[in-house]
Amino acid sequence: MFLEGWNDGTSGPLLPRMQKFYGVGFLVVSLSFVVSCVGFIIGSIFNLYLHDRLGFGRMIVLGNLLQLVAFCIQAPAPPFPLFVFSYIFNGFGLAVQNAQTNAYVASLQHNSELYMGILHAIYGTSNVLGLCPHRLWPLSFLKCATGPSTT
Repeated sequence: MFLEGWNDGTSGPLLPRMQKFYGVGFLVVSLSFVVSCVGFIIGSIFNLYLHDRLGFGRMIVLGNLLQLVAFCIQAPAPPFPLFVFSYIFNGFGLAVQNAQTNAYVASLQHNSELYMGILHAIYGTSNVLGLCPHRLWPLSFLKCATGPSTT
């Protein structure tokens, strides 16, 4: 969940820098949110199917790997279409991690409410930490790719 919060906290504050770097307007740079949403929807649709085939542990690893792929594509600041397309991997990975971790914590027999609160506190904390983007904005994605994942 840490990586999810970091991702969500970094995207918005980096929009002005991405606009300036790529020379695109606000509407065009916001396509990253649309593509991420499409990836999230696809991930949500395939989540149950993949969970039955792969199991919980492999699904968590898959979600993290998909985010890693997205961040590794984004870190060197590739051409804008590839940069935006990489968000589909990010969205898919977020959907998988979100569903798996929330379902697991909710299914705990004792103190599931407490652990759900802790899980989302980790998300919120990392979201706030992600609000401090690096001056060289592509490095923010590199930090995401190499940062800790506590899912």
